[in-house]
Amino acid sequence: MNTQPTPPVHSPGSATSAPRARGGFTLVEVLVALLVLMVSVLALVQLQWGSLRASTDGTQVTLVQVQALDMAERVWLDVSDPLSQVSEWQEEHEASLPGWTGSVEADAADPRLVRIRIEWDGPSSSGATRHDHWVRVPGVAP
Repeated sequence: MNTQPTPPVHSPGSATSAPRARGGFTLVEVLVALLVLMVSVLALVQLQWGSLRASTDGTQVTLVQVQALDMAERVWLDVSDPLSQVSEWQEEHEASLPGWTGSVEADAADPRLVRIRIEWDGPSSSGATRHDHWVRVPGVAP
């Protein structure tokens, strides 16, 4: 006689069956992981786009500042007629940026002050972007 008890036999669908070991990922886990990855990639793309836009804006502002300083040097070049080279300056720079317009005018209250204004269509703004640069001309009587 066999004195050892026999282990109980369980059918696969019974409530008392032993848990099976999982051997991989379920489809839901894979889809959740893909969703998290997709959201992360979209956030990185948006960050890169913002960085590119800011870089373009910075490049354009730097170019406009150089153009304004170019005109300021021309104003100082001929202090007797500070506005003599405006048309030449405008012709040289009008194709540099989309919607570029440049104007130079003396202040009505103080003719020693000259305002150099450049407007252009910036990539991240609605309408024109404006940059004003003021120059004091030496030797011009008020």
